[in-house]
Amino acid sequence: MDIYKPGTEVVLQDDIPAIITGVYICSESCVQYECAWWNGRSRCKEIIEPSEITGTKSRTKKIKMGFVQGA
Repeated sequence: MDIYKPGTEVVLQDDIPAIITGVYICSESCVQYECAWWNGRSRCKEIIEPSEITGTKSRTKKIKMGFVQGA
């Protein structure tokens, strides 16, 4: 599976620029991202589904992640 690398700048729904600060692997086919962004002077942080990421601000930084069965 390909996942966004922490530190990647992304755009969330409603054109909110954010940075991926963490990656949560829930199962073999489920990934969620912790994203942070500024709302005025307040810093917001939330768990985001991949479908809520509408694009990237900069070059996409994806890394491959795999699972080994029986290990």
